[in-house]
Amino acid sequence: MGKHGVRPLLVKQLRRAAKGARLMVSLLRQGDAGALHDIRVQARTMASVLQPFLELPHMKPARRRLEPLKSWIRKSNRVRDAEAQLELIEELLPEPYPKDAKPYLAKISGELVRRRGALAQSKGLIKLPRRIERLAQVADTCLDHFSPTELIAVVAHTCEGLLSELRNDCATGLHDGRQWHQARLRIKRLRYLSDYFRDFLDPRFQEIALDAKLAQQNLGRLRDWQNLRTAMDDVPAMAQWLAGHCELEAELLRRADVAMASLAQKLAARD
Repeated sequence: MGKHGVRPLLVKQLRRAAKGARLMVSLLRQGDAGALHDIRVQARTMASVLQPFLELPHMKPARRRLEPLKSWIRKSNRVRDAEAQLELIEELLPEPYPKDAKPYLAKISGELVRRRGALAQSKGLIKLPRRIERLAQVADTCLDHFSPTELIAVVAHTCEGLLSELRNDCATGLHDGRQWHQARLRIKRLRYLSDYFRDFLDPRFQEIALDAKLAQQNLGRLRDWQNLRTAMDDVPAMAQWLAGHCELEAELLRRADVAMASLAQKLAARD
């Protein structure tokens, strides 16, 4: 694979991600709220494409360097979950909203603004570009222990494992929020890997990942709704209001089931 192998690609993209993060941090600290989403996606992508290699021998230093990045992703995901919940309310629930709900919605909107601002000013965010740069250096050294063929085999093996798990998801059915969430994460990982390493993998991985996109979207919507219901359990006015719209949850579940059934057919056709 020469200079176009898996290792040079990863290191190059990590270094590019560090430069992008530095720009996004600057924009975010100047008040550009959209930059937070861009940083989160970039960091999550880098963590996902490195994941298949982390359990290999010699990769312990990379695992240590990746942990602060994953910790920041978890914090940013909590902000994103809150954003998704408010978006669902605005999109799915008809107005006028109950009087008891309006003050609470205003409160959590204000809290979200404060949490987003705190994350934008956090030390973890300021350090993020440098941490990605160091991760690139360490990953370059660690991955040098493996041949290009070995690294490609690791990615292909990971993709095959994700396909096997998705087939099992389709065969056994998804019965609770944890299963929906895990299936969605498997699809997301397959999409990241198949797109990122498309020049090194069998094209069928990318074809299946594209087929799975609708299932990922519908499972994500269902998870956001479930998170919203759970978050409001301790707020009687909100819990009662959401419970009065159980038909929405039934429709989201139906769409997820249909999308997974379609994915099952496409997976079977490619066996």
